[in-house]
Amino acid sequence: MNDLLILKSGDKSADDKPIDDGYKPLQRKIELIGVTLFFGLMTWSLATLAARLQASPDELSFNIKCFLAILSGLVGMFAADLLSGVVHWAADNYGKISWPILGPGFIQPFRHHHVAPKELTHHDFLQLNGNNCIVSLPVIALALASLTFLPAHISILLAGFNLSLATWVFLTNQIHSWAHSENEHLLRPVKWLQKTSLILSAGHHQKHHDAPHNSNYAITGGWVNPLLTALYFFPILEWIIFKLSGVGPLHGQTALPNDIISQPFVASSSCRCGVLAVRLTPRLRRALVCFILSLSSAIIYVAVYSLTDTRDEDHSLLHTRSFDAN
Repeated sequence: MNDLLILKSGDKSADDKPIDDGYKPLQRKIELIGVTLFFGLMTWSLATLAARLQASPDELSFNIKCFLAILSGLVGMFAADLLSGVVHWAADNYGKISWPILGPGFIQPFRHHHVAPKELTHHDFLQLNGNNCIVSLPVIALALASLTFLPAHISILLAGFNLSLATWVFLTNQIHSWAHSENEHLLRPVKWLQKTSLILSAGHHQKHHDAPHNSNYAITGGWVNPLLTALYFFPILEWIIFKLSGVGPLHGQTALPNDIISQPFVASSSCRCGVLAVRLTPRLRRALVCFILSLSSAIIYVAVYSLTDTRDEDHSLLHTRSFDAN
C-alpha cells in the first residue's frame, strides 16, 4: 500500500473503506502482556512514591515533597503532549509500514488513521491503548529506580515527572479517540474536559485532518500545538532532515529557510518580542500563564524554604555554642 496515498486519502470520506489496519493476533497478545505490566508497575510505583512522601523527613518536609511531585507532574504532562506530537509527526511523514516492529506497531496505525479516522472509536481497550502501555514501561521503570536509589528531592522530581509522563502517554490514544467520537456518545465529564481544553477537543484536532495534514500533531491535550506552530518547529525539522538526507515529509510541504523567514508573523499588541511578534491565542495564553505561575511559585517556595532552613541552622548553631559555653 502506498504510504503517500494513505496519508493523502485522508482528504476524502473514507471511514468505511475495507482496508487492513495491520492489527495481528500476535500483536494483541504482546499488548495484553504490556497492559498487565503497565498497571502492575504503575501501582507499585505510586505506592512507593506515597511511602516516600510520608516517610520521616530526611532532607525535605512533607509539604516540599508534595509540591515537587505536583510541579514535576505538570511538566510531565506537557512533555507527554510534546512527545505525542513528535511521534505523530514522524509516523505520518517518515518511514515505511513494511519496516519490522515500527512499521506494523506505530507507522501503519497512524497512516491508516488518515484513511479511516472514525475507525479508532471502534477499537476495544486493548487495541486502543496496548502500544502506549508498552512504550511507557521503561519510563515507569526509571521512576521506580529513582525512588529506590536516589535522594529524596531528586527521586521525587524524577518519579513525579516520569509517572505523569507515563500516565498521559497511556491516556493519549483514549483522548484521541474521544476527539473523533460523536458528541452524543461522550460522557458529560469528557465533554467538559474537551470544552475547557484540558484534553484534546474535536475542533482543535480536526485542523490536523484538513489538508495538507501538517499542523496540530500533538494529540494528548493539544496544549503545545500553538507554541510549536508559532516557532515553526516541524517545518524547521523537516528542512533539516531534507538537507541532510534528501528525504522530504509525505505531506510534501517542506519549507525552506527563506520561506520560513519570509512567512509573515502577525503583529499583536499583547506580545512583541523584538522584530518578530506572535499572536497569542487564548489557548497559548492560558498555557503560558500556567507555566509562568508554576515556575514563579516554585522559585518563591524554594527561596522561602531555603531562608527558613538557614535561619533554623543558625539558631541551632547558636544554641549549641551557648550550651557548650555553659
